Amino acid sequence: MDFKTTRKIAARDLEKSPRLRIKSPEFQSWFEGSRAVGQKGEPLVLYHGTQSVFDAFSEEMQGSTVCSADVGFFFTNDIAEANAYATWDWDKESPLPNIIPVYLSIKNPLLVNISNSHHPGERPGVWYDVHGQKMARYALDCGYDGMIISDFGCGAEQPQTSFSGKQTLYVAFAANQIKSAIGNNGNYDINDNRVSR
Repeated sequence: MDFKTTRKIAARDLEKSPRLRIKSPEFQSWFEGSRAVGQKGEPLVLYHGTQSVFDAFSEEMQGSTVCSADVGFFFTNDIAEANAYATWDWDKESPLPNIIPVYLSIKNPLLVNISNSHHPGERPGVWYDVHGQKMARYALDCGYDGMIISDFGCGAEQPQTSFSGKQTLYVAFAANQIKSAIGNNGNYDINDNRVSR
């Protein structure tokens, strides 16, 4: 953007701003009551790292990258962790790194803190490999609409990637709980699984 120009911005262009959209009645209706918020209660932008391009999260694809993750869709507040999943060599011939920034409408999550749940020297992500899917199935069966796992260490460890350490992992159980933070058309339609609608 050229800040030296005096070009006038049309009101319709301002309305397309992602920041203004989260104040819209459509967003508020879809998001209200979500626990995926920052310290001041503002909608939190979360990240999903993948090597695919798609417009809707699909249950059929759960566990296709990380075999232990066959329940729920996973997001992190740490963009470096999302990048690790997007660039990791998952035995694909031509990986296409993609980080998807989203908002999540998780209103009734199971809250989990795993700060001291793994053994010294154990990769922190092992906790989820061993216990996470049982917990996710339990949460789903008990009527929770997702999970928020705090103090989660890095799962996709790559030697060339430095992680910021502990993070919070967010798991949404349904595709309509996930909407793009940068590419939504403003509908935030709970009846549409596409992140862009």
